[in-house]
Amino acid sequence: MVQFDARRQYRTCPDEVNALAVELKYKRHEFPADVTDVSIGGIGVCVPRRGAILAVTPRETVYLKITAPSLREPMVEPGTVLHTRVMGDSLFLGVRFTDWLGLIERVPRELSAMFNRRLSPRIVVEDGHRVGITAVVGERTEEIEGFMRDLSSDGLSFWVPPEAGRSILDAGAIRVEFELPFASRSTAFKARLLHVTKDDEAWSFGAFFDTLEDGEAKAAREDLAAHLALFAPHF
Repeated sequence: MVQFDARRQYRTCPDEVNALAVELKYKRHEFPADVTDVSIGGIGVCVPRRGAILAVTPRETVYLKITAPSLREPMVEPGTVLHTRVMGDSLFLGVRFTDWLGLIERVPRELSAMFNRRLSPRIVVEDGHRVGITAVVGERTEEIEGFMRDLSSDGLSFWVPPEAGRSILDAGAIRVEFELPFASRSTAFKARLLHVTKDDEAWSFGAFFDTLEDGEAKAAREDLAAHLALFAPHF
């Protein structure tokens, strides 16, 4: 049901000022890629499935050539593929940096906020783990079914069909409800969107749980953190 992932970093989406350009090197081939999210522990990239096909599988090693306006020269970082997902004409990969401790020392100050750390473990959930999203659009409430990609005590990422994705983007507020992995009970949180990746077949969202909590919400987060700690290993 889940894949273990010890990554403990918040992933953020690069903006236009700190835009990252990435080429993924695999078996003597180079593939241009778009960055979907990044942290000091790893990076998410999207590779177009045209021309030469990137036939990489989890646990294989790839090399990422990273360039940015604040870098004097490109950084070439080895990484391990954690998971892959095909959506339409794109291949999405999650890659964990092999030498993330060394990367901390090499990242310039201008990029330090992007290559940041998280304090809680995360698990990657396989296909089929449902998330109920309640989107408040104006005076209308819409119930949407999504599917979880990963989960931590701070937030989650999920994907929905494009039509539902447009409703979520228009929402003034969202609420997510899901069953805890390896448990028979559900939990729910108010959430705010962090980033979105659009595709013809599905839209992928990253969301943080609302930090403005009452006592009940705080207890739910503590329960979630304790539950995830049973399954997600630490560095």
